[in-house]
Amino acid sequence: MPTNKKQLDSFLSANPDIDLFEVILPDLNGGLRGKWVTRDKIGKLLDDGIKLPLSTLAFDVWGKDPNALVFDTGDGDGICVGDMRTLAPVPWLDRPTGQILVSLKELNGESCGYDPRTLLSSLVERFSQLGLTPMLASEMEFYLFEAERGADGKPIHTQQSNGVDGGQTYGIEMMQDMAELMHSIRDACTAQNLPVDTLIKEAAPSQYEINLYH
Repeated sequence: MPTNKKQLDSFLSANPDIDLFEVILPDLNGGLRGKWVTRDKIGKLLDDGIKLPLSTLAFDVWGKDPNALVFDTGDGDGICVGDMRTLAPVPWLDRPTGQILVSLKELNGESCGYDPRTLLSSLVERFSQLGLTPMLASEMEFYLFEAERGADGKPIHTQQSNGVDGGQTYGIEMMQDMAELMHSIRDACTAQNLPVDTLIKEAAPSQYEINLYH
């Protein structure tokens, strides 16, 4: 805990304008659950954790409670434990905000068997016991469209002015057209210590890709 407090104090000193933190708990479907915590309360997360129902991990993709689990367990609480490695500012929000990922543990401090981050750690440990180290190479591909739709109701490619028959794969001009957004993405990744390698123009019209380091 002393190390965590030192890291937190350093972060708060470096970000005096941040007065709100997103405490983020990924659920089993990849949904982001959690709470907003004010600056003066974020230390409590590191000292004692904060409570959320264990059923939060099992929400469906529409964010609905898993009724069977709620009724069977009485919707008992777990304790959210923060991962200091994920403490970072959130540069894309208008209000200065911080962010930290948490795992959910049982009230007795034991790991919750269906917490996604705990499941991942367990899987990595199983590989380690075999003398293996998993290496993940991630590519995040996405499309960009104009804010307004066309007269026919269809989305409009941002690349419309350059033609939509081809995507201009790896085209530098296409990257320059989206330079403001691409620079913002890189700046946000730097602020959050995300291992971004390259940003490129992909094959389809208005399709782009972010590559992460292994």
